[in-house]
Amino acid sequence: MFKRYFSTSWRHIAKNKSFSLINITGLSLGIVSATLIFLWIEHTYHYNRILPDSENLYQVKNNQAYGDDTYTMSATSGPLGPVLDKEVPGIKESSRIMYSGGVFGFKEKNISFEGVYADSNFFSLFKFPFIDQLDKKWLGTNDRVVISKKMAEAIFGSENPIGKSVSLNKSQNFVVSGVFEHVSENMTMNPEWVISLGNQFLNDDFKTTWSHWGTCGMRTYVLLNQGVDYQKVNTQIKNLISNKSGGKVNHSVFLYPYTKLGWYNTFKNGLEIPSEGSIKFVKLFFIIAIIILLIACINFMNLSTAKSEKRAKEIGLKKAIGISKRELIVQFFAESTLISLFSVAVSIILLFLLVPVFGQMIDVPLKLNLFQPTHILYFALIGIFCGLLAGTYPAFFLSSFNPIEALNRKIKGNPSSQFIRKGLVVFQFSISIVIIIATIVVSNQINHTKNRDLGFNKDRILMLPVSTNLTKSFDLIRSDLKNSETIHDAAMTFGTLFNMYSNGGGFHWKGHEETKDELITFNGITPNYLDVVGIKIAQGRGFYENVDQEKANVIINPALAKFMGKEGKVGGVILRGNDPPLTVVGITQDFVFNDVYGIPEPLILFPNGYSSFPDYGSIAIKLTDNQPYNTQIEAIKNKFAAIDPDYPFNYQFLDDTFNAKFQSILFVGKLVLLFSFLSIAISCLGLFGLSAFMAQQRTKEIGVRKVLGATVSQIIGNLTVDFLKLIIVAFVLATPLAYYLMNQWLDSYTYRTALHGWMFLLAGGIALVITFFTVGYQAFRAANVNPIRSLKTE
Repeated sequence: MFKRYFSTSWRHIAKNKSFSLINITGLSLGIVSATLIFLWIEHTYHYNRILPDSENLYQVKNNQAYGDDTYTMSATSGPLGPVLDKEVPGIKESSRIMYSGGVFGFKEKNISFEGVYADSNFFSLFKFPFIDQLDKKWLGTNDRVVISKKMAEAIFGSENPIGKSVSLNKSQNFVVSGVFEHVSENMTMNPEWVISLGNQFLNDDFKTTWSHWGTCGMRTYVLLNQGVDYQKVNTQIKNLISNKSGGKVNHSVFLYPYTKLGWYNTFKNGLEIPSEGSIKFVKLFFIIAIIILLIACINFMNLSTAKSEKRAKEIGLKKAIGISKRELIVQFFAESTLISLFSVAVSIILLFLLVPVFGQMIDVPLKLNLFQPTHILYFALIGIFCGLLAGTYPAFFLSSFNPIEALNRKIKGNPSSQFIRKGLVVFQFSISIVIIIATIVVSNQINHTKNRDLGFNKDRILMLPVSTNLTKSFDLIRSDLKNSETIHDAAMTFGTLFNMYSNGGGFHWKGHEETKDELITFNGITPNYLDVVGIKIAQGRGFYENVDQEKANVIINPALAKFMGKEGKVGGVILRGNDPPLTVVGITQDFVFNDVYGIPEPLILFPNGYSSFPDYGSIAIKLTDNQPYNTQIEAIKNKFAAIDPDYPFNYQFLDDTFNAKFQSILFVGKLVLLFSFLSIAISCLGLFGLSAFMAQQRTKEIGVRKVLGATVSQIIGNLTVDFLKLIIVAFVLATPLAYYLMNQWLDSYTYRTALHGWMFLLAGGIALVITFFTVGYQAFRAANVNPIRSLKTE
């Protein structure tokens, strides 16, 4: 039976090569598009699921209340981890980490790497595979370092690093006790080196600072025993810090699954928002994948029902000789499934070519593995799904023909099939127009956010990390580079404009309500920093060059001035605990920092001299515009090397850092643009086949019209007008839906563009133009056929 169905289906496909080719091409494009999306979803799903026992690993989150708002942070206090270990049932073990960077030296090599200080049991929680090791007490002593394979190769080359000594920032030496493998970049925890946190606790100041329950900056991770419900643990630890600190620190902590950090990890007022985070993009593109598959299947339905007249006699004869309706339905499903499976085969070939290109485009290492059971199952299911979906309507429609009417060819012009066919075309293009509008709005929002007044000048600003030697000699470096006209000026800052995350509460002033505490960001800068990055003073003045005159002075931003009320002015005084009072000498104009999408938070800027900057500070250099970048950077590099030759010269332009903040929205924009193009291409492919068939059906009509004097343009207009009407209907239906969806999306941005009429008209115009050229091509071919030949063939 199956052999008969297969051979019959194969004969029909071979007999109708052009229409079969259109169907296979359309379905192939749909399957390729959907597969690329599903591969990306698979990749994001596996985020933080790579290492063993990841499902029992949790990050400790910290809710801190300031005023009416509760902020959820990943930063926790030093004493928390050991207390969780000892006092909370169900917790197998915990590990605290602190992110850091440093310059590691071995012989003549000095290379900068990012890593972590962590408790000695770090590798019991994060089970990285080890390539080589001194022993299994990787962080057993404070003078050990465990490094990644990448770091080992960069520093030691082909030498065996185990047991060798490396220097860190020229101040400490560590013995390499292990080399681990980075199994994937697709996870939160990917340090290049790990040093025992005990090494930091050897410093008395560090020990004092991090023994306080209110000092937060460490990340704490816990591993639960198998089968323990983390929600029950959360009820036990909710008030732990308040109880341990005697009510002095009102922080509330809870466990958050490590595997959810990728898709979710978004909070508002202390509560998780499950619909936010990367999951909203996953849902969006999953829907797009299904829609594109649906559009591809609609092409098959339309072409199959359009050819109903051609197949009417075949169906009538089969019914006349006793073939049942059920057998005909199975036959048509067999045809659609066979075409679908052909499309899957073509898709696999295309995917092997396109997956690396697509992965590079979105900067994600996607892989297609036909030997992976889930991938085999996926292609089998998608082949059957598309075959059944595409064949459903044609199977039931064609098999319902009355045999006598079919043999007498009275099927032509069935109004119900024409209505459904037109409805499917309208549905296809409605979705395509919505996606086009989404592409336009996303692009406009990106440009709006990037090109608005930022309150600073990001052009030709070079940012570099500092070292102790550079800070000591920076006055000399600055003066030499200015005199050579290589730079306009240079300054230093604790945190860059997009990385100012030192913050806290407890600030107050005259008339301030103690219950209205606010989380305030604070940052140390050299007096000329605001001039270097182009931040203007709206009221008062900037810092004097002599910082000794400015010890008790600060500059604030408008957000803090507004919060301070009457004291938010030049001359206002800010107090905190037993610290000396701080006088406001200046208020900046509004400028964007940290969150490029949100409203600037309250900010205090403190004055610092060059020599007082720690190793984690940054240098901001404003380049002149009279020399090429390469010449200026080389001059700066040489000057830095003269002061600290072993310190790596790692720089980044401020505008590059700014643009990197748009990575997620640019990613969405790229994918929406790509899949809007593919959805239109698939829809147009269906129109191409449909219009070709319609032109073939109307061959005699076209010949008669030409004999009666109709011009080519009149015939093209006559053949295309029906399709253009359908696109107009699709535009009318798509516009309100697109308006609602994009308005909802834009509402998630503080700085948002408006929805303009031109966006919708442009999308409709694009759809009309594409349709006109797609259908017009077939109409032009039909209109140029010799009418005598048309009438003869008819």
